[in-house]
Amino acid sequence: MWKEAKKWTSTHAIQTSSSDLICDILTSVSILVSALGLMGELAKDRYARQQQMANEIRAASAQTLAGLERWRLLSVSLFYTLQPQFVETSDLLAKNHNKELTRDYLYKVINDHHIKVYDKQLDEKLESAYIALFKFDPSMKPFIQ
Repeated sequence: MWKEAKKWTSTHAIQTSSSDLICDILTSVSILVSALGLMGELAKDRYARQQQMANEIRAASAQTLAGLERWRLLSVSLFYTLQPQFVETSDLLAKNHNKELTRDYLYKVINDHHIKVYDKQLDEKLESAYIALFKFDPSMKPFIQ
């Protein structure tokens, strides 16, 4: 009887150890698959965050570009609006032959038009067009101002 019990126990131990081995392999494989899945999801999340940040930077750049283009157009408009004033100043000089009076008139006209353009720039809040970019790179400020 003792021999039979010993034989049964050793056979059962082999069966138990082989089933334990299979369970250990399955557990290891499932942990490995879970880790690979986690790494894949983390990579996908990182890519999504990079895409979102790139889209935010593109939007901020477009806003800045639009503001700077409007600023440029307003600044250039000063020269176009002054063209008739140059002709008028020239006519004034031809009539009066007074250089000082003509110079003072021209300075006054230029200053008045400059103030109008500057007021338009302030009204449209163009100086704040580049603020959205500071979130991504604060070192941009000296290049834009």
